[in-house]
Amino acid sequence: FEEEATPPSALRLRAPLPRPGKILCCIANYWEHAQREARPLNMFLKNPEAVVGPGDTIVLPKMTEPWIFMHEAELALVIKGPAKEVAQRDWRSAVFGYTCLIDVSARGEGRRTWKAGSWLGKSFDTFAPIGPCIATADEIPAPNDLIVRFWNDGQLRHNYNTDDMEHRVPEWIEFAATVMTMNSGDLVSCGTNHECLGGLENGGT
Repeated sequence: FEEEATPPSALRLRAPLPRPGKILCCIANYWEHAQREARPLNMFLKNPEAVVGPGDTIVLPKMTEPWIFMHEAELALVIKGPAKEVAQRDWRSAVFGYTCLIDVSARGEGRRTWKAGSWLGKSFDTFAPIGPCIATADEIPAPNDLIVRFWNDGQLRHNYNTDDMEHRVPEWIEFAATVMTMNSGDLVSCGTNHECLGGLENGGT
């Protein structure tokens, strides 16, 4: 017998990776502001407890400082591990698939991440929405040829191509796996184009 399909509107989608072991985020990584030279490879660790799913609420902290919270829509790599000392030519062996991640960022003075000198402003709980799904590696043969878009209350904010990365996916895989063992389900988020940043507000969707 046939059953009627459940409409998506009747479901609550959860994060496809509820608690990644590690979330490594690339710093900047897109050509912007008339830049002429690529910035050095660099990454920071984001709190796995920050992960929420599509449609979940980003909870802004009840603090007078930081004073603005920005969205950074990014392509995220879902790791297939264990992966250690992976050469760039072998990068595909360490990738299970791809998903979307919003690197929510608390800002203080200017556009500086709160607190200065640390990355705590990116690690509040709920500051890493991911999903709604994982596209397996065979579905995306060229991760450096994708469009990243993000809407805030119906307004298109981010709209850029991953072809514009300063350092491309194979470089990040090699760099991360040189520093630490990457395990299955770990995430590497590939940075964002900062020219598209905007603020999040209470009550927005």
